[in-house]
Amino acid sequence: MFLSTWIKTWSQAFICAFFGAYFFPRVIQRIMRKINFVETPIIEKDFLVRKEDSKN
Repeated sequence: MFLSTWIKTWSQAFICAFFGAYFFPRVIQRIMRKINFVETPIIEKDFLVRKEDSKN
C-alpha cells in the first residue's frame, strides 16, 4: 500500500519537476536565488570571490 502510493506520487512529482526545470530554468533559478540567498560572485584574478572578501 505505502510503496504503491509512494511510487505514484514520486512519478507525478518527477514529471512536474522535470518539465518545470526543462521549460522554465531562468524562472526557477531566480526563485532559488531568493530562497537560498545566493550571492552573486565577482571575478577577480580568475578566482570567484565574494564581495566581503574583496574589501580587505
